[in-house]
Amino acid sequence: MLMTINEAYSLFKEEFPEVSVKKSSFRYQRPPHVKLLSELPHNVCVCIYHANFMNLVDALKATAPNVPDNLLASIVCDTASAPCMTNSCSSCSILPRFDTIIAECENDLCEEEKDKQVRYEQWTNSFKHVAYGKFDDIAALIKEKIVAFALHTFVKRQQSVCFRSERERQNVLVLQMDFSENYCLKFQDEIQAMHWVNDQLTIFTCVAWGTTVQSFAIASDDLQHDKGAVLIFFDRILSETAAFSEIYDEIVVFTDGAVSQFKNKYVMTAMHQLSRKINKCVRWEVFAASHGKGAVDGIGGEVKRIVWDSVRSRKTSVTSLDEFVACAS
Repeated sequence: MLMTINEAYSLFKEEFPEVSVKKSSFRYQRPPHVKLLSELPHNVCVCIYHANFMNLVDALKATAPNVPDNLLASIVCDTASAPCMTNSCSSCSILPRFDTIIAECENDLCEEEKDKQVRYEQWTNSFKHVAYGKFDDIAALIKEKIVAFALHTFVKRQQSVCFRSERERQNVLVLQMDFSENYCLKFQDEIQAMHWVNDQLTIFTCVAWGTTVQSFAIASDDLQHDKGAVLIFFDRILSETAAFSEIYDEIVVFTDGAVSQFKNKYVMTAMHQLSRKINKCVRWEVFAASHGKGAVDGIGGEVKRIVWDSVRSRKTSVTSLDEFVACAS
């Protein structure tokens, strides 16, 4: 919910004055999928490409409600087709079809609606810009992004399909790896000055799918999240799964596309050398930009929650890497 129960109840009584229902009954009959404002999770790590595009579409719909909810699907023949989503289909062309739809929506607007200034938001790296524009201005911004957005969406979906299909193949060990957010060494009863000097630990996570599923969380007091750290952590994971991976002919690794960590020539060179060393095919797959969430995020969150719950309940005091590992274990 984007409002409190009191606000929702007041609006309900205004819209349906003939319905007799008390506030307690109104609250009790709330559908289970409708969460209270206090229960809404903090939505983080959203894809910047999807966020910016959908913010513009929402702003356009604020002026012209007849704009299709799924704008991309209404433009291309098939969102699962590579020619359609890469703007090379002989039957559909993204920009002309977009112009046609926008022209149809604009014809239904009066002059006042066309000139209405609508608020929209756009992310640039770590800053959110807020601006205002008319129907034509927002449509022009969408037109600039829609071809690239279609390609990005197609790649993201195809890689998700690939990830699922690889886990179902026989004789293949699938690994998904990622850095979790650093863990801060905090205390339940800490003095004011400690708020500014918390030490941190690196948490590297991995989930391995084969005939069984294994999960790993490696903690380190080295805070470098670079290619060197990735190769060290990966080597440790391979040593832990040595017996587990002997029965497989191929190892497939999935990570996000962070250039400083995974998507670089140093890691690719190391994979080639590793493949020759263990005499197995090693393939490294990279998710689409800003997409790479999965079970590994749950592993990192659960490990840090276990430790923090223990610290918060005063069962232990974690001041070092060894104490963190002992508590998490």
